[in-house]
Amino acid sequence: MASLTPTAPALVASGAQQGRKDSMYSTFSAGKHHFRRTPCQDVSFGVLFWLHLLVLWGYVGYRLNAILNDKKMDEELWRCVETGKFPVIFSAIGIAVACSMLWIILIRAFPKTMVYSSVCMIVVVQAVIVGLLFKFNLPVQAALGGVGLLFTLLYIWFIWESLAFTALLLETTVSVLMKYCGSLVLSVASAIPGLVIVFAYVVALAIFKHDSVDGDGDKNEVTWLVPLMCFSFFWTWAVLGNVVHTTICGVIGRWYFLSEGGNATGPSLGQALTNSFGSIALGSLIMAVVKMMKMLFRMAEQSAAESDNLVLKIIGCMLACIAQCVEDLLEFLSTYAFAYVALYGQSFCQAARSTWDLLSTSGLHMIVAYDMSAAVTFLGGLICAGVTAIGTWGVLKLHGDYKLPGEIDVKDTTTTETAYLAFAAGIGLGLFLVMSSAVESGACALLVCFAEEPGVICERHPALNDRMQELLKEKQSEDAEGS
Repeated sequence: MASLTPTAPALVASGAQQGRKDSMYSTFSAGKHHFRRTPCQDVSFGVLFWLHLLVLWGYVGYRLNAILNDKKMDEELWRCVETGKFPVIFSAIGIAVACSMLWIILIRAFPKTMVYSSVCMIVVVQAVIVGLLFKFNLPVQAALGGVGLLFTLLYIWFIWESLAFTALLLETTVSVLMKYCGSLVLSVASAIPGLVIVFAYVVALAIFKHDSVDGDGDKNEVTWLVPLMCFSFFWTWAVLGNVVHTTICGVIGRWYFLSEGGNATGPSLGQALTNSFGSIALGSLIMAVVKMMKMLFRMAEQSAAESDNLVLKIIGCMLACIAQCVEDLLEFLSTYAFAYVALYGQSFCQAARSTWDLLSTSGLHMIVAYDMSAAVTFLGGLICAGVTAIGTWGVLKLHGDYKLPGEIDVKDTTTTETAYLAFAAGIGLGLFLVMSSAVESGACALLVCFAEEPGVICERHPALNDRMQELLKEKQSEDAEGS
């Protein structure tokens, strides 16, 4: 469990707390029951984000208009959109949302069962993968998988006693999110702009590529425009996800420190889109740069493999692995940094420093709790993807053949059915991850609240404090018996 030694002064009921001497923290005002208004942080990066979208899509829109008018590609695009089983897609979305909501309810009702089942499922999945590798005569890959399975078992043995705290953390988080159900609605609603972003970038890139390869478009334009649009996509996608993450952290913070009723999602979202938006843009920009570098290294590795250049292939592989490690580390740190942005109104750099201080005092317990909450998400994603695919298959069989405008028949084949079911499974997994991201974000914020100001639990949440003390006593008694 996170250290009970607070890294910031405890909350004083009579008013706002004093910040550290070497920082400019702005925190909650318990006496007034509202967040203190803080200056906008990292404003220049927020302006830069909107400016880059305006300039880039202004140019892209101008060029797409010229291409579509010249090539008459709009008819082809609409014909592609009208082709296929779009009603099945809507059915898959409905099934995925229902499955995700059921999973969240199960976490609240049976937290320990869900956590322990998720951990065991990780072992089962790894064991199945190793068995399949042996079956398909891939001994080297199977041996590496077996080593990974062994390390997983050792890790689970090491953190097994901490799983009870993870279950309590997830149960509390889900209870708060269901109390402020607007946070769950926000998570689901964020899938709409997410789909719009993906569709816009993919269609624009496809049209530019088609124009340069099959038409008489400028190939030099594609050379610089495609990498720029990829970078813009990484940045925009990260901003969207981090706005939702920061909002959920704000909701948890309002419950933890203020225990306020009513609407906590609206004020938290407003803070994320105004005062904290620059910090979100800065953190997302850093992640976008790392993702772009990883993509370029992967492309260089693939190019070296095609040219049979062993040296360049090894170099590209090493650089890609380093970029992947840096990306994983930054994602973990930024997750907690955005929690500080939401809870204390800090700039991103201040939040990053606070995150480092927190991890230094909390040790491995912080990582364990976060990692095991991700394990629950992993199991739920697999189940939701499978249920969505099976449900979509049932819709296909019950509905029969679809028809395009003009009474054109669309005949089912094994290949098309497999493609639709795979796409439906992807929809189920994607929507589940979107909804479960609220649970992971809430758990992250709750961990920060526990570690920074544990005294608030006794004052405002005595029932939760009693349960935590019971876990602590159980742990101490087990340690005493073991010694």
